[in-house]
Amino acid sequence: MFKFTLFILILFLNHPFLVYSQIIAALPDAYNSETQFTFKIAYDTIIPVINNLIGDSSKEVYIPTCETPLGGEIQCILSLNNRSQTEKYTINYDGTNHYKTIFPFELQNKYLFEVSKPNVSQIPILQFNGLFFQPFPPIYNLNIYISNLGVSKYFTFSDNSSFSDSTNFNIPLNDSVGEITIKITQGKYNTSFITHYSEPKINTIECDNIQCTINGYNFGNSKFKNLTKIIFDSKTIYFNNSNNIPIQYNNTQIQFNHNNNFSKESSFSISVSSISSIKPFNYTFRPIIKSISTIPFSGGEITINGYFLNSKRENGENSTISIQIGSFTCQNPSNIIENDFTSIKCLMNGNDGSNSENLPISIEIDGVENEMTSIKFTFNLPTITSIQHNIIDFNNDSLIINGFNFNNFDGTINPILHFNNQSKSISNTNNNNNKTSISIQLLHFFDNNQTLKNGNIQIQTPTNRISNLIRLRLKPFISRIEGRISKSGGLITIIGNYLQLIDFNGFTLPISIINQNNNSICSNPKQIENINNINNNNIDIFTCEHSSTTSINNNSIIIIIDNQQSNSNIQIQFEPPIINSIDNSHSPINNIILTINGFNFGTDSTLFQIQINNNSIESNHYRIISITFEQIQIELINQPINEGNIKISINSQFSNLFKYYFITQSEYIEKNDKKLSIGMIFGDLSKEIYIPNCHNTNNIIYCDINLNNKSQSEKYSIFYDQNKNYLTSPFQLKNKYILDISKPNISESPILHFNGLYFQPYPIYFPLLVKISNLGVSQLFTLTDNSSFTDSTHFQIPLNDSVGEITVEITQGQFTNSYITHYSESVINYVKCDYIKCTINGYNFGNSKFKNLTEIIFDSTTIHFNNSNNIPIQYNNTQIQFNHNNNFSKESSFSISISSISSINPFNYTFRPIISSISTIPFSGGEITINGYFLNSKRENGDNSTISIQIGSFTCQNPSNIIENDFTSIKCLMNGNDGSNSENLPISIEIDGVENEMTSIKFTFNLPTITSIQHDIIDFNNDSLIINGFNFNNFDGTINPIIHFNNQSKSISNTNNNNNKTSISIQLLHFFDNNQTLKNGNIQIQTPTNRISNLIRLRLKPFISRIEGRISKSGGLITIIGNYLQLIDFNGFTLPISIINQNHNSICSNPKQIENINNNNNNIDIITCEHSSTTSINNNLIIIIIDNQQSNSNIQIQFKPPIINSVDYIPSSSSSTINSIEFTINGFNFGTDSTLFQIEINNNSIDSIHYNIKSITFEEIQIELIMSQLSQPIIEEGYIKITINSQSSNLISYSLKVQPEEITNKKDKSLSIGIIIGIVLAVLVLISLAIVITLYRLKMINPKLNRHKKHVEIEELKKEEEMKDKPYTKEERNNMINEIMNGKIINNETNEIVKKDINTTDGSSFNPNLQGQSQVPSNPEISDILDMNGSLKQ
Repeated sequence: MFKFTLFILILFLNHPFLVYSQIIAALPDAYNSETQFTFKIAYDTIIPVINNLIGDSSKEVYIPTCETPLGGEIQCILSLNNRSQTEKYTINYDGTNHYKTIFPFELQNKYLFEVSKPNVSQIPILQFNGLFFQPFPPIYNLNIYISNLGVSKYFTFSDNSSFSDSTNFNIPLNDSVGEITIKITQGKYNTSFITHYSEPKINTIECDNIQCTINGYNFGNSKFKNLTKIIFDSKTIYFNNSNNIPIQYNNTQIQFNHNNNFSKESSFSISVSSISSIKPFNYTFRPIIKSISTIPFSGGEITINGYFLNSKRENGENSTISIQIGSFTCQNPSNIIENDFTSIKCLMNGNDGSNSENLPISIEIDGVENEMTSIKFTFNLPTITSIQHNIIDFNNDSLIINGFNFNNFDGTINPILHFNNQSKSISNTNNNNNKTSISIQLLHFFDNNQTLKNGNIQIQTPTNRISNLIRLRLKPFISRIEGRISKSGGLITIIGNYLQLIDFNGFTLPISIINQNNNSICSNPKQIENINNINNNNIDIFTCEHSSTTSINNNSIIIIIDNQQSNSNIQIQFEPPIINSIDNSHSPINNIILTINGFNFGTDSTLFQIQINNNSIESNHYRIISITFEQIQIELINQPINEGNIKISINSQFSNLFKYYFITQSEYIEKNDKKLSIGMIFGDLSKEIYIPNCHNTNNIIYCDINLNNKSQSEKYSIFYDQNKNYLTSPFQLKNKYILDISKPNISESPILHFNGLYFQPYPIYFPLLVKISNLGVSQLFTLTDNSSFTDSTHFQIPLNDSVGEITVEITQGQFTNSYITHYSESVINYVKCDYIKCTINGYNFGNSKFKNLTEIIFDSTTIHFNNSNNIPIQYNNTQIQFNHNNNFSKESSFSISISSISSINPFNYTFRPIISSISTIPFSGGEITINGYFLNSKRENGDNSTISIQIGSFTCQNPSNIIENDFTSIKCLMNGNDGSNSENLPISIEIDGVENEMTSIKFTFNLPTITSIQHDIIDFNNDSLIINGFNFNNFDGTINPIIHFNNQSKSISNTNNNNNKTSISIQLLHFFDNNQTLKNGNIQIQTPTNRISNLIRLRLKPFISRIEGRISKSGGLITIIGNYLQLIDFNGFTLPISIINQNHNSICSNPKQIENINNNNNNIDIITCEHSSTTSINNNLIIIIIDNQQSNSNIQIQFKPPIINSVDYIPSSSSSTINSIEFTINGFNFGTDSTLFQIEINNNSIDSIHYNIKSITFEEIQIELIMSQLSQPIIEEGYIKITINSQSSNLISYSLKVQPEEITNKKDKSLSIGIIIGIVLAVLVLISLAIVITLYRLKMINPKLNRHKKHVEIEELKKEEEMKDKPYTKEERNNMINEIMNGKIINNETNEIVKKDINTTDGSSFNPNLQGQSQVPSNPEISDILDMNGSLKQ
């Protein structure tokens, strides 16, 4: 103060001649309150008259209240309002003068009234409501720090962009859950507090035997599931480990396995990051009945299958179970298997045959009734337990049906068999103690003009009891095969019984056609209609394509249809042998060697026979040198023949006759010298005959032989001197020659083929060793025979399903060599791309396990599939599908490299402009937008593309992308049209020489376009549909469009048009034919020139006009009547529907559409639904949401009126009033709200001041009637009626003549009346005496009490006076600290921000909301405790 006065004095001395008023300074004087702010004005000489203050930022005008100046200062008070803030002010005074404050006036005290709990959503908003928070930059910015789940964000606001008005501001939050810590600073203001995201809310729960689905909101998305726990009764379910993963988790639904097997009342609540749902949701696990067995009329044990059928409780105690079947009680219920609550058994007495069908089943376990079920119980229900079908031939085709209860009540058995829509009575039954066996010859039993197919079979008794359905899988039977096969297979026809490839319901049956070795032998089966044997349609025929075979005499066929196997005694015939040509030569011993060429010879020499000139040659007169399917080579022994006819037999099938002439030759062997004559040399294994070229040198004979394709390392027999021979040791052909190694195709069973000379193995001595190495895996194959050789020069090795390079090492004897080949190159057949992905089709790509080894070279880009960020959409041996990331129209090339093996040639593909839609323009012309893909106005190198857009005969000019680098749309300008040639114009786009893909999209001028629709209904006469759009006009400007909806069409006249933009408003219910129910569907506009607009979906707003039916505490069936309540749309699709109350809780289930048959106006819709249980009788609003459209919310569901069953009364013993009666009213539908209660006795309404309601429940009201205050006395007998929520109950009589004691306690009446009177008089005397004594004592005590009371009051007043000036004690100070530091900012009950001021001894206050400001109370002890920031001193 001294400094301020000195400042004024110096100012005056510097200006001694100032005599006019002038403001020289304005400064805040004290902290602001919620409504006021005080400041001081320093002036010079003359007191200025303050007119007003104007806020620099808020522009608020304030008229201050100023006090008489003291010492050159004026003290003013501003009345603050909602728009007040920290800012500079312009002070207007003396009419025209003004002074602008140098520094902002800071409103240091701010008031935060409310902080929201943001909903859990993708873009949650945190909202604040408070005073004086608007920022005033640069010093007084509003700073907000947010912390949640370990993540902090900092917001600085220098303007009001985040303020919706002066007191409300908000900030965006992350998609999150849980607690939110908030710190707000502005200038000297600093406060911290805690709020949280909204609590999770459960709307409905649905559970089956495995999982529960919780529906609601504020659950958080799946990324927060680890922070979620579900409290289910006494169990807590966490989702924070891999063993417990929710089936479904999003913000509105959680689906999880519950592991509950018990029928019980349960409660569920959810806690998300420690924020719990407001209240638990109760759900009842009810017994579920899936099936029930039957018993004979004589009674027996019943089995009920389902879920939650527990005979024990969770604590191990036995459950209380009641099973009622019709009027029968099923006794001694227990689980069949202990702790398996999916079935329960019980015993039930027999029945006399009456009332024995379709009996309802009810199960109650520990007070919980079963779910509603359509399953009924029937005595003596026929049951098929098993069926067995077998067929040996047409006359031995037995079907045996086993079961029980095929008999009638009188014991007779003559059931009817239903199969394939045929029905026939059965007589040949075998019955024993209700167990029946039926045997029929199936083919002869039913009408044989109808083909029998696999299907369901059923038994019916003459009393129309129907058995269970059981599937009859007919056993196929093959009677014969037509058609023959060759080495390469062939088409065969299979004829027999029960060979149908589809069942009776039209479903394709699984079929396998195999041989005796279980190998599949026939593919592509096709059913053939039996047109040659009409009299017996049970002869079935189908064809199939037999695969190649190596056997001509062992081709059994077995058919398996629908897991039923046929007979296996039928052989498929091989084609007979065919001779095409015969060659001959001579052996060294001059025997004839025949080479027979042709087909179907097989490879089994034991099946061969030969005839020459009709004479069979015995097997000892010929030797088979070799036999294949196409060639037989035999040596005829001592058979000198010149010419004749030759015929051969293979497996008893003869070939054609072949006429042949034989050429004779001289001996092959000539002696080289007189000592030794070498004849032929004969291969021990190959059976090859060699004629050597020998010469004798120094008694050593040297021979050369000419090798051929069949030569190999082997032993040889050397024939010499005509009848001698010598067997050598093995001769090794050390040099071998690989002529070719294949590149195997990539497949499931690839084969590596070799072609070379002299590789046939010779057992023991010269096995062939082949080592294969690929992708780090090696395999060694040891070949000891010719099983891997297709002929003498070709052999093969099976490989693994793989890709890439193959290293081959071959070793045989002293020969060893290495070779490199590879799996076949990938081949691209064609490429197809859309705007996202490309699909490459071809072969040899390898399966998906090799995708990491694959590269796709796409222009200059190489695409790898070797990381998790680039996974192909589809990858198999013939197709690769992947995302291409190309947006440009261009010529491209694709090639594939798999494990470094590249495709042979690149495949060229053109990315063409794709047109998906085109906008329209008026006849006057304008800007056209074309949407699609690859519509680039720039090339990949950044240069501008060359673009040509032609629409009909029009050129669309100045094409460019609407958004830079967004090539999904392009715009251009086009001139107008005179109305002619204006429809269905073709569109062509060429970008950098690439033309667009062919398209069916056309352009039309002035095409009508609907932009939006809005439907609203208030009542039947206020049902508006507004359609907005443009180009509804014709070329001449007239507007009279036609609206199409629900297959109805009608012209429109009430339009509002402005510059081609049109708005249509119609009363929908009165616009269309009201005899047709309107349903959600597409709406469309058509101009009279037949221009058709786009389709837009009209979702009709449902309207409820009234509710029929009333509900009770447990709910009930209600009927909802109104408009637009259809549950399916116009196309027959079921619409989503929710029926809720004003609290958004689901209240009605199982909605069903009811046909409106009583009202000629079909636009009145009716649905029924089952209302859930409720605790309210007067606040049952109903809202329907169909297809996301919400109905009106002003309709109440009526509660059922109260019903009184009985009234009990007793004179009240608890009431202070002597003359009163307590009534207990029993009945239904009373509710729990006593304010809705009224009572009438004998047509007189009793005022509420004359009775007390002690308790009220739905079933009972206890009321005390104060008799002494009634204007009219209650007569002894009469009638009572109550009213609940303005609904009156029935009248019920009462009687006060008989006291309750006489009804409930019948005493011994032998006591004499005299004794009773004496006892009563004695009691009265004692009571009188006690009253006198009590009154005397009260008279003596009262003055003492009054004196004591006055003394206490005086002492309390003294204590208050003393405390005004007395400092706090240490204990009081500690209490004060705790109260300050623990002051709650958020009220836990209302969830609102509250202010909590703590009064100090000097009359000042401390506000936790203002923590951090200079507001420490002046009391010295408080100052010692807290520093200037309101924090504890260290």
